[in-house]
Parts: sequence; structure tokens; C-alpha cells
Amino acid sequence: MRLVALSLLFLPSVGLADTFTFTSKPASVKVYADTAIVSRQLNVELPAGTHDIILPDLPLQLDAETLRLSLVGAQLGATQFRDRAVPPQPSEDSADITAAKAAIEAAEQALLTFDDRVAEARLGASAAQAKIGFLSDLGKNEGLAADIDTLQNLARMIEKETLAAQKTALQSEAAARTLAGGRKDLEQDLKDARAALAALTPPAKKTSQLTVSLNVAEAGKVQLEISYPVYAAWRPAYDVFLTENDLTLRRGGLYLCDWSGYYLRRCS
Repeated sequence: MRLVALSLLFLPSVGLADTFTFTSKPASVKVYADTAIVSRQLNVELPAGTHDIILPDLPLQLDAETLRLSLVGAQLGATQFRDRAVPPQPSEDSADITAAKAAIEAAEQALLTFDDRVAEARLGASAAQAKIGFLSDLGKNEGLAADIDTLQNLARMIEKETLAAQKTALQSEAAARTLAGGRKDLEQDLKDARAALAALTPPAKKTSQLTVSLNVAEAGKVQLEISYPVYAAWRPAYDVFLTENDLTLRRGGLYLCDWSGYYLRRCS
């Protein structure tokens, strides 16, 4: 773990110490020839006392030695920078994510209900097969009456009931297959619901974390500004518009920047 002390000034506390975690984002960017200075501002209300302010979402590529801090409304104590093994940020589901999770649960429940209906449709087939097996064994019973009329009546009964049971089994299986054909739509609904949630919850980005100790003499507003350099490169760009009688030249600039520290992007 890399821990870099930016300040070693410790101040006596005026009240109880608390730890606060805040997210931040770039507030301004100054672009130079081959670099850019990114500034993040944090404006918060804090009670009196010595507090630790945790900023867990700074760019991973930051160099602690290049960080610059300015403070209004409090006095700066010790600071620590961590770019390895940063604890995950606590998060609460947004309304969209909550709705997406509910859609997944509904789709999963719909599939379970559907499978129950298919299984119920096949119960008739199972019962009919059991009846067919019983009738088959009945004809093999050695204790049957020996007279011809009784045997003929028994044979007709077995034939009639077996045929009816086979028809029932066939109809039940046909009904189950018809039902099963609709499962693909429910599977697609579940797949779409999971894809929607995945789109709302991209993989967590690796970040660095800054912990700042502040001494607040009186409760009130505190402004903390953090600035740091990032890679940036730019070049001039020209658009030329030619008509029959006129030539128009429009000048501009294109540059690659890394304002957030997460990725390089083309800016204009």
C-alpha cells in the first residue's frame, strides 16, 4: 500500500471527531501545451471539531506529489493518499436501478410460474401412463375368472380404458408442448431485464483515495479545492470553406485530454 503524507501538521480538536465521505468531480480545467490542471471543489457544511474527509473517487493515475490543496473555513491537518486497495465506495441504488432489479425479479417469477403450468399440463399424461400400466398388469393376473364371457368383458374393458388413457396422455403432452413454445419469449424478457441492469451498472472503475484531516473551529461552510496535472496534448485545426467567390477559414483546436483520469478522449 502506498501512503504519501502531504502535510504533517496536527492541530488540537475543538469538538468530536467524525469521518465524512464525499464524491467529487472536475469543476474546472486549464489546458496548456502538453498538460492540463484539473481542479475539484468540495463545498460542505461541517460541525466544529477535527474531522477526516475522505474523497474515494480521484483518478487512479494521480501522483500524490503533484496534488495541491487549498482550504477555506478550516485548517488543514494531515493528509494521506492511497492508490492501492482502495475500499469500495458505498452506494445506494438509484430509482432506475431499483426498477431494473424489480424487472429481473418479475421476469424470473414469470418463468417459474410458466414452468409450473407446463408441469401441471403434463400431470394428465403421467396419470394416464400409470393407468395404462395398471390395465396391462391386470390382463396378466393369474387369478382371473376362467369363463369366456368374463374374459371377453375384461378384455373389452382393458382395451377401452387403455385407449382412453392413451388419448389423455397424448392430449396432455400436446398441451404441454404448446405451452412450452411460449417460454422463449419469457427467457428473452429476462435476458433484456438483465441487460438493462448491466447497462445501468457498469464495472466499477479503479480509483485512488485522498483522506484529509480538517480542524473546524466553528460549525459552518468549508470549501476544499484539489488541483492536479493530467496528460493533455493539443494541435491547431483549420476548416476551409470554399465557394465560387469566397474562401472562409475557421480556426480551432483539437486536443486529447484526461480530465477525469479514467480515460483519454478527444475534445474540441
